[in-house]
Amino acid sequence: MSYICIIDVPFFEDNACTQRISLDCIKGAVARSPLHEHFILACDPRLIRNSPNSTNCTVNIDLWDFQTGAHAKALIGKSIIMGNCLCLIKEAQPRKGVPICQRCWKWGHPSQSCRSPGTTCPHCMGPHMADEHCWVAGCCMGNANAIPPIPPTDAAITECHHKAHCVNCGGPHCADSRKCKFWDHRFDQQWINAKYAEVCQRRIDARSHPNNLCPIA
Repeated sequence: MSYICIIDVPFFEDNACTQRISLDCIKGAVARSPLHEHFILACDPRLIRNSPNSTNCTVNIDLWDFQTGAHAKALIGKSIIMGNCLCLIKEAQPRKGVPICQRCWKWGHPSQSCRSPGTTCPHCMGPHMADEHCWVAGCCMGNANAIPPIPPTDAAITECHHKAHCVNCGGPHCADSRKCKFWDHRFDQQWINAKYAEVCQRRIDARSHPNNLCPIA
């Protein structure tokens, strides 16, 4: 990963300063740039207004890059047109993200301070470690009584190809997947805390619902 920023980008798309610049506008400018081959985005760009009343902002971009940082080196010091302005590309410091526990796979704390009574599998939420999944998970153990019978996962296979279940959002992916909405907010502790509080409240509502039909995730 490499980290760059584009400075003094117009914060508004119109002269009346009523329409904030959109991600589509920024991505479009990147795609049209002669330097577009070096903009291999790892996630959506992030806009930070220079001040509460500023008409400019800084666009932070995380790039997939080579170990040599070749893409970043090709961009730093160059300029790109954003709106009607020629904006300078500079090196940026990596942002410290919210940690994800390698034990319970929840965001917000490291493994050393995990309070979970046991380990959780990031693939299926089962009470086992990730490297034990193919040996002990129900989806991999097979079901001889099913119609048709489901054979167990081949002992030579070390990666499960069955449907995953995220412990954080409940989606069909592993807990540390980039497809997870928690991954998109991995730099936003406030968002993560709010989302966990929301999920917790839904579980409380589900337990108190007369027909127990309130969705959990």
